Amino acid sequence: EEELKVMEKEEENGLFATEDNFQECGNFLSQTLAMNGFHHIFNTDFKTVADKVSACNCVYDMLRDRQKLTQTREELTVQMSRMTGINRDLDSHLEATKKDLNKSRKSQWLAGGKLHL
Repeated sequence: EEELKVMEKEEENGLFATEDNFQECGNFLSQTLAMNGFHHIFNTDFKTVADKVSACNCVYDMLRDRQKLTQTREELTVQMSRMTGINRDLDSHLEATKKDLNKSRKSQWLAGGKLHL
């Protein structure tokens, strides 16, 4: 629920944190950092509100970038798995084609003819 409220505010004004919501954003970042394996409380104990807002926006951007990288890594893993399967299929097809070619050459040689390839 808290995440949805934060995201709505981001869309409203183009920023994640503002002077009006930086405390809520700090709490959200602490939770999100913990869920992503960073077990430190996000501290917005800066002198000015502008510094607090800037820190919230910076950490939020880093978390968003990390999420994008994770998603990209997962997509690449899936693609790599597909390509590995395709390569195995192609290798099998190549081996079968080589065997067929060798059989054709032997048959042609045994028949006394010449095979032109």
